[in-house]
Amino acid sequence: MARRTKLLDLEGFEPQLVAESTTGEVFVLDDDTEEFAQILRDASPADVLEEDGLVSQYEQCCRNRALMYMENHQPEKARPWAQEANTWRLVRILFSHRHATETNMDTAAERVAASENIFKSDFVRADEIWADRELQEHLLVKEWMEMIAPDFQAVEIRKGHFPHTAMHIRGQKRIGASTAASALGIPSFADQIVSELDPDAMTRQHRRVVPEDQAYESELVRTIFEYVRRGRIADALDLCHACDQTWRAMSLSGGMLRVDSFVDGEATEDSGDVRGNENVVLWKATCYQLAMDEQADPYERATYALLSGDIKNVLPVCHSWEDHVWARYNAFIENQSLKRMSGIPRPAFADQEIGLPLPHFDQRPEDIFNALTHSDDPRINKESTEAFHVIQAHVILDSIDRLFDDLKTQLVRIESGAASVPRIEHLPQVLRFSAHLVRLMCDLGYSELSDGAEFVVGRYIHLLQVGQKGVLSPMYVALLPSEAQVESYASFLSEVQDSFEVRRELTVAGGECSLDMVRICLVTVDKIFRRSSIRDMLQESVPPVQLCMTTDQVPESDDVLVRALEWLDMDHSQTEDKFDHANFLLRRFLIQGHVQSAKHLRNELGISDETLRDMVGREGDAVTMAREWTLWATLVDCIESFATWTRTFFQERPKPDRRSQRESEWANKVRTVSGAALGRMKLVLQVFMAPDYLAPTHSVAEQRELELELVRSIYVPEIVMWMHQILLQTHTIVPGNLEESLKLANVVAGSAGSDMYEQFKRSNKLGLFMRAMRESALAMLEAGHRIFDR
Repeated sequence: MARRTKLLDLEGFEPQLVAESTTGEVFVLDDDTEEFAQILRDASPADVLEEDGLVSQYEQCCRNRALMYMENHQPEKARPWAQEANTWRLVRILFSHRHATETNMDTAAERVAASENIFKSDFVRADEIWADRELQEHLLVKEWMEMIAPDFQAVEIRKGHFPHTAMHIRGQKRIGASTAASALGIPSFADQIVSELDPDAMTRQHRRVVPEDQAYESELVRTIFEYVRRGRIADALDLCHACDQTWRAMSLSGGMLRVDSFVDGEATEDSGDVRGNENVVLWKATCYQLAMDEQADPYERATYALLSGDIKNVLPVCHSWEDHVWARYNAFIENQSLKRMSGIPRPAFADQEIGLPLPHFDQRPEDIFNALTHSDDPRINKESTEAFHVIQAHVILDSIDRLFDDLKTQLVRIESGAASVPRIEHLPQVLRFSAHLVRLMCDLGYSELSDGAEFVVGRYIHLLQVGQKGVLSPMYVALLPSEAQVESYASFLSEVQDSFEVRRELTVAGGECSLDMVRICLVTVDKIFRRSSIRDMLQESVPPVQLCMTTDQVPESDDVLVRALEWLDMDHSQTEDKFDHANFLLRRFLIQGHVQSAKHLRNELGISDETLRDMVGREGDAVTMAREWTLWATLVDCIESFATWTRTFFQERPKPDRRSQRESEWANKVRTVSGAALGRMKLVLQVFMAPDYLAPTHSVAEQRELELELVRSIYVPEIVMWMHQILLQTHTIVPGNLEESLKLANVVAGSAGSDMYEQFKRSNKLGLFMRAMRESALAMLEAGHRIFDR
């Protein structure tokens, strides 16, 4: 649909795709708006958080777009889509957790208090700890970070432990003696290579393996780290076993807690299960010492740092915002689990605290994100301010209302022209995401929106509307409070200049979203009226009016007002409102002398006889409205009939010829049109002069009574003068018309206090009328009539 907007003048863009935000930035709207709206329209509110529900569909839509851009070698465009997809996954995970029933969500304290048996394996104790909902949520965030980590290239599996070094050692044993270089005290290549193959040889001998093995070792420990980074510990252990590094697999698996079914009372005489590490704290302390070994590979140090809950030795291999958040969350969770485990009662003989050195991490989640925002690393600092990273942080911290409030503040400052406020990258995408997040929150039972959420939704609605996608906006308008719904959608509809079919489509779309379209349509018309001068306050004095011809061009401003009434033609319940607004427009057009606009309105509105009968059959104001409409329609007919008479009498008159058949036909036509015109004029005058002409009624017009008075004061004198002209000009064709023209004096001035006399007086046309009477009197004298005998 086409709307008139300055944006259509931009070159190189399709008009329906271009939009200007309230910040003054120009964007090209993608078709993701339609795709997301369709997903929302087709979704069931009952399963929005299910595996294949609404949020999952949002995520998949974003991933498809990210993949499309990557296949087109446009990674810069793929990045925000991948980030949004990750955000929707986070929303589904955390909202599912937060809105789950609390049936089996007891806190750890409640679980522990419920059990009197302090003899339990660490595995059971940990299970009690992880029953805490807060800790569960932190773990879910960490697992989400592991899910969204990008793919990586794993090292190939190679059998044998340092095969090239082993070959080198065998070779050295064969040749036996040291080289000449060694004899001279110069370290040879052989002297720099370990002479034994156990895992500790390099540390013990302060030597290294041959370059081929060193390169593979570096790739191997990098791959192990990447597996751990993605929560794939089992894959890391399988890789170690496959590469004949069982010792490394054992060193990585020390975090598996002790399971003892005999202690837990779950074993039977025939079976029992005892496995896992009996002293995980000692293992963590060992991992911490390995992480601090400055001679080790950075990825190996990072791996052991992760296992021990250290953060310092992980950060050197973290290259993205996601890596940094994950590493810190890992440290936070490891520290929290150890702290809570230590608070659980244990048997006296099991308390063997020896003060092992362990890493300490005291940042809370909110501190984590704040630290990254103020990071010394320019890349991390920049990534922390990216829109979807900011959104993810607020979702994690459960501070979504603050997110919307901050977004509102930033948008308001940008819109006000503040130069120091950074622009929001990918603003249409951010607004669209925000609007759908608000809709999700409403579906999940959030009672009311914050001011910030309402503001952000409003900005997305505005973007859709100026971007030629206003038909999508009702489902988002429905998120606003009722008053804001009316204001928002009415403001949009008041700008739509498309066909009636398009307007009806927009009205139906609003109704489908449960918007109060009857009220919205009324407000829409009011907004259109108020943008013009049609509602300007009138003065009591009769204005000088130059009447237009009914055939004149209708001013565009008047046509806009006439077309505004289409918004009141969408529902049967709007009939009275349509009559009221139409009568108001007709009065104002007539006061302005725009009789062509009055005729246009009458024709465009298309009020049928059946509709009029229905209105007259109702009670109260409907009858008055219908009668007033009929009066204005008759007045327009009256004006048209005078125009027809004028054209017939002056323009169609044949050249004088007493024997001409054409002159006779013309005279007959003049008699016909004269009689019709005079009949309509007398009918209109009769209504104008009726006692109930000013009958009050409820109306949108603040000055209805004054408007009625002004119309009467303008058109009563005009109609009388038209009647006089017809009667005077046709007295040679219609016998008796000359006498009738003079009798108009009795009608107007029969008594000084008559209503018609007052209308001439108010309009300052008594002098004009007196000259007309003088013209009739002279014509009577010229014809040989005696005036005073009549």
